[in-house]
Order: sequence, then C-alpha cells, then structure tokens
Amino acid sequence: MRKRWAFLGLLSIGLASMLVLRDWRKDNERSRADSALASAQHQHSDDLSEPSGGRDDVGSLPSVKPLPPLGRPLRATLDELVARAYAGDGRAACRLALEYAACERAASNIASMDGAAAGQQADSPSPGEVTIQVTLPPSAGRILADAEHCDGVLPAPPGEVAKLWRMAAQSGHVPSMRNYALGNGLNGANMLGEAEAMIAYRGEAPEFARRAAAEGDLVALLALAAAYSPRSHEHFPTLLAPAAGQDVEASMALYLHAQNVIAPVASQPEWTNVSALIQRRLGELRVMATSGEISMAEREAQEMWRRWKRPVLDEPPPVTLLGRGGARPIKASACMEG
Repeated sequence: MRKRWAFLGLLSIGLASMLVLRDWRKDNERSRADSALASAQHQHSDDLSEPSGGRDDVGSLPSVKPLPPLGRPLRATLDELVARAYAGDGRAACRLALEYAACERAASNIASMDGAAAGQQADSPSPGEVTIQVTLPPSAGRILADAEHCDGVLPAPPGEVAKLWRMAAQSGHVPSMRNYALGNGLNGANMLGEAEAMIAYRGEAPEFARRAAAEGDLVALLALAAAYSPRSHEHFPTLLAPAAGQDVEASMALYLHAQNVIAPVASQPEWTNVSALIQRRLGELRVMATSGEISMAEREAQEMWRRWKRPVLDEPPPVTLLGRGGARPIKASACMEG
C-alpha cells in the first residue's frame, strides 16, 4: 500500500494561525497515475538508447502541442504528461520530472510543518483536539499551495525522476540535455537508490553537455569547460566533473569558444563575472598545458566556432556553480523551449 500526497486545508495564515494537520491516507486501489504509467512503460523499453556522438539528431524533437498550463492541478494533467513523456515527447518528460520533484519537496515541507506542530501538541489544553495553535513560517502560503497542487497524486516510483530526465535528454530537448548532464536529476538522497542511473549518467553526461553546448546552450558550454578543468576536481566537484574527467586541452578549447561567443557583450557590466571567470580559467589552463595542447585547443575552438550554434546572449548566467561544472536546475518554463 502506498501513501498519497494529500493535505488538509489551512484555516488561516498569520503569526498565530490554526493549521489542520494533514493526514497521510493509505489507499488499496491503484491510482489513475499508476495505470497510465504502467501502460506507457509497457510501450517504452527500459533499455534507452545511448546518445549519438554527432549533431544530426540534435534538435530533432517532433512538433508537439503545448504542454498543459502550469497552474492546473497535477492530478488533472498527470495522465497526459505520462502518456506524452513515454511516447517520446521530451518537453513532457521534462515537465513531469519537475512536477514530481516539486511534489516531493512539498511533501517534505508539509512533514516539517507537521513536526513543528506536533511538538506543541503537549501544550494544548485538550490533547485530543485535531487542531493546535502554531506559528507558520513566512513560506507557509507557498508550501500549502504546492501541496494543494499535488493533492491526490501518488509519489513517483523510485528512480522515475532520473529516468524522465534521461528520456527528455535523449529526445534532443536542449534544456533537458543540460539539466541531465549537470546532474540535477540525481542530486541528494536520490543517488543512494539509483546506482544503475548513476552508472548510465557517468557514461553519457559529458556527451549530453557537449550536444547542448553545440546547440547554443551557454550554461552547458561553461559547465562542461569547468568539468574538464583540473581545478574543478580539487574541492567538492559536481557530478559532471568526475564523469568528464580531467582534460586540459578539452577544457581550454571550450573556454576559448566561450570567450569568442561572449565577445560582443564581454565589456558590458552585467557580463563582467562571466568574462572574468573565462579569463581566469584560461590563464590557469595555459600554465598547465603544453604548447601542443594549446595549439590543439585553439584549432578545436575554431572548429566549434564554425559548426556550433551561437548562444542567445540575453542575460548572463550565474557563475556561482559554473566555475565547478554545475548550475541551478531549470524551471518549468524551460520545458517548452527547444
């Protein structure tokens, strides 16, 4: 028997609010989500193909109808998202992975709020009451809204979120290739029960990052450049760094290409941090590299300039994690991007 994400309503929100404790209900019947997932998985092999090394298959996503609106409850869109994800729609797989992850966070947040409330129950004049006086955190409204969005939906099966990110990446969906390559679907506790997913990830993450970079994803470009740099392996490397391994020549080529593509905006104040990161890393790599590696890196960067798409330089990416080969997870709005 499995637990549903189910939450009772909030009576009022304020410094002293009445919160009705939610009840985790056990359910003996399979949900519509389980049925849709089982049916879709039956039509889709678990042995997903390895990513191609070339670019011919990149950007080959089929034309699809828009995804359901973000504001609709997940239970109203789950069947459609599951069916489309397992039919090869990378945008739907991206959205479903983010929805499941958000619901996991909502369940965790609600459990934390319940724990705080339970700790005050002993002070209640009537211990048998189902309501107690609690002080809610400033984020309580958002937490309850997220919980309501997920109400009535079963948690994702173990390993499902990582699998969805891999499916989305393999479909050629560029934001998903970047997100998967940077390990954002395999972080935290998920890693402990996803050994097979981690093995698959380590074998293909650098290629997915390279494919995303070739499609003009600047974050993927900078993250992969950092992942190859020996500096990124010194302290708390991100998941991509050990998967990529240390390669001074590859790192330099990618940073040289990044230097070229941001040249039109490098002098703008908002791009100062990105430009400084690139120049700092190139300086470090030139000290490490042989003259032969420098020459090869320059030729590879020239080839990237000829063959790879140019990034859209609308706003600079945050450099906090990029220097170590990581980046923040993408948002749901990115799932509709190509």
